[in-house]
Amino acid sequence: MTATATRYRVVYDRIGREHDVAPQHTTANGPEELADRITAHARPHLLSEDVQTAVDLVAMAGTIYAGEHPAGCFTLEELGELDGLTPRSYLVTFRRVGQLAVPPLRIAAANIQELADKVADHARAHIDASSLRVAISSDVTVGAVYRSVGAALRRVTEFWLQPVEAEGSDATSELGAVIRSAPIGT
Repeated sequence: MTATATRYRVVYDRIGREHDVAPQHTTANGPEELADRITAHARPHLLSEDVQTAVDLVAMAGTIYAGEHPAGCFTLEELGELDGLTPRSYLVTFRRVGQLAVPPLRIAAANIQELADKVADHARAHIDASSLRVAISSDVTVGAVYRSVGAALRRVTEFWLQPVEAEGSDATSELGAVIRSAPIGT
């Protein structure tokens, strides 16, 4: 499966009452997927559970809404396309997720951000917490899910990543050599 995606840098003016929000680097196939990624990033910063994002790719800007009220704004910087990128598949094996034993999961991801987002989506279904972070090792072999407890982070679960080559894949990937985190929320 070949995907065409665009890399973006999202620079937040604010999210909720926070004005010092670090920029987000993400990859998306169009405005709807980009809005979903920005919404997932914004959720831990907001009390509302009704969080939505409007993205304008012509203006390269957008607004985050909590309910019907504006809860943040951002600008977008296009970092380039990932033409012809073949996502790499990973077998993700969790040590545990909350109190549950979860069977291994196969995830296809074009880059480390997408991989972290998909692991986060899976973990979110099993972990009840308002603010979680996913960290993946620089060699993309292990990772962990963390929960914010006051000013500290507490590890909730660990997982192992095993590359699985897809038929006809050249396994091109943009996986970085630096540990990166993807904030997630419930």
